Amino acid sequence: MAGRAEGREGFVLRLRVFYHDKCFDGAASAAVFSRFYRERIRADAEFVYTGLVHRAGALFDEKQFDGDENAIVDFKYSAAPEITWWFDHHESAFLTPADAAHYERTPSSRKFYDPDFKSCTKFLATVAQQRFGFDPSPIGELVEWADVIDGALYSDARTAVEMAQPAMKPSDAYAHIALHKTERVEIDHLEGRITVGLVTPYPPGIPLLIPGEVFNRKIVDYLKFSREFNTQCPGFETDIHGLVEVEEADGQRRYFADCVIV
Repeated sequence: MAGRAEGREGFVLRLRVFYHDKCFDGAASAAVFSRFYRERIRADAEFVYTGLVHRAGALFDEKQFDGDENAIVDFKYSAAPEITWWFDHHESAFLTPADAAHYERTPSSRKFYDPDFKSCTKFLATVAQQRFGFDPSPIGELVEWADVIDGALYSDARTAVEMAQPAMKPSDAYAHIALHKTERVEIDHLEGRITVGLVTPYPPGIPLLIPGEVFNRKIVDYLKFSREFNTQCPGFETDIHGLVEVEEADGQRRYFADCVIV
């Protein structure tokens, strides 16, 4: 289908991107693929995104393979002829032996698989750089975070699960709200401050902080990264409950958290 779109004057190619939904690596892979495609394949493409989840029965509704091109990233292989791009790194990438055999006997310069990579994001960025001349350096931080999160490449177990000792009990933190003893602090200045609310990124929906706990450097760095990710990858914004978003007149977004007044 992509062939009929190429060369038609005024035609806008419609690219549907399927990605692993409710997964940081899945969303990051879709964002990196979109940037790569715009920069190295076709700048004027129109992107449509569809999240996929593992479920019993058929994983794909092939009626949705309706783009001029269709890409699957960070999800299982489909032998459907409408799929023109595929990237995955999971050992379970092939649902059946027939799918694996189809991949092996159908060489393609646009379908890639390597289970040695910890994240699909890094795999995709590496292939795009080596095969297509894509420069991933502007989104290097996104690629590295995806690798750390999906590959559980934390320096130690404590880093992955660490929650600092609360500076005050949650009830005392809540009391500051009732007494109007809180202030809104921009994320660049949050280190060392005490939150009065839950701070919870979605996905995965696990709180980073509960009321009374202190913003440490790792958490502030993550919030800064999320801010940059939301700017660089529109459509895949990380939703962090507990942060207040303010959009300035020039379109810039600033993020704040409510903290105990010091």
